[in-house]
Amino acid sequence: NTKDESKILYDKIGKKKILIITSAYHSLRSKIIFENIGFDVMIYKVNFMGNKNSQNHFLLYLPSITALKFNTLLFKEILGILYYKFLD
Repeated sequence: NTKDESKILYDKIGKKKILIITSAYHSLRSKIIFENIGFDVMIYKVNFMGNKNSQNHFLLYLPSITALKFNTLLFKEILGILYYKFLD
């Protein structure tokens, strides 16, 4: 997991300024984890999940499997951010 990887990297290279390339949806959590270990972190976000080409249509507001998937990812990320920011 991200926390274990950050500890291993810190043990290998020590306190350095690093660039993390990660999915946009969990970039904040990754940044918090690596900063808590002691790194000076810059983030480069990739893999944005939005669709810029979709048109506004009433069907987009109905429940769907895709919406449930994205809401689940969002909920887990919010919980992870709160945990690593305040409890870890």
